[in-house]
Amino acid sequence: MRRLLGWDEYKDMFFEYEFKRKQFENYITQSGFRIKHCLPIAQEVGFAKIMNSLVSIHGKSPKIFHKNKTGKWMGLTPMGKLICRLLCRLSPWMTPDMLFVVAEKNNDSLQS
Repeated sequence: MRRLLGWDEYKDMFFEYEFKRKQFENYITQSGFRIKHCLPIAQEVGFAKIMNSLVSIHGKSPKIFHKNKTGKWMGLTPMGKLICRLLCRLSPWMTPDMLFVVAEKNNDSLQS
């Protein structure tokens, strides 16, 4: 579809920002919000990313804990799920891929 419309290939387009937790929280508070809740989510995807980066060979990852080794995300193997669950019990902050944040605008910011 992109080719038919004459648009750039997807690979050249912006995809996502990646922030450390503290960096992301700072952006939110500097924008005039107060964080009420910050929860780690998508631990399976985070675990897979960490494992893929640790075992990559010549820039390619064997995706040892992926159900589908071809690249399409279909979840973790049973062994991957077990390891991920154990790590989450130690701390849910060990392998998150995303954060779920609930914030509210500071009253001070509303007056500005």
